[in-house]
Amino acid sequence: MPPIEGHTVWDHNKMWIGTYGEAYITINGSEVQGKGSWAHQSPWFSYDVYDTIKDYYLTFSVEGATQDDNHRGPFTNHRDYEWKFTGSVDKWDMHRTGYPSNISPLSLYSM
Repeated sequence: MPPIEGHTVWDHNKMWIGTYGEAYITINGSEVQGKGSWAHQSPWFSYDVYDTIKDYYLTFSVEGATQDDNHRGPFTNHRDYEWKFTGSVDKWDMHRTGYPSNISPLSLYSM
């Protein structure tokens, strides 16, 4: 198996049960890729930032929220990142938390 190129962004959906959170990699305002999850059902999700991507932004959104999307960045593609959704559809935020040390990164690829 060839080595994984680039880096990975992990997101942990810690919002109220049943809340759907999404995150996207954006370059020049265009969505490149992204994923989402339901809080407390499958709270971890991840996506790869391929080595061809040098700089990028992240856009976070919550389905059904009245609050606008959150935008973070720019980031350089030199390491993995972990983010955590908190709150509910009425009031939510994103927090960068570091590398997810309590789970195996390889287990995320089977999600």
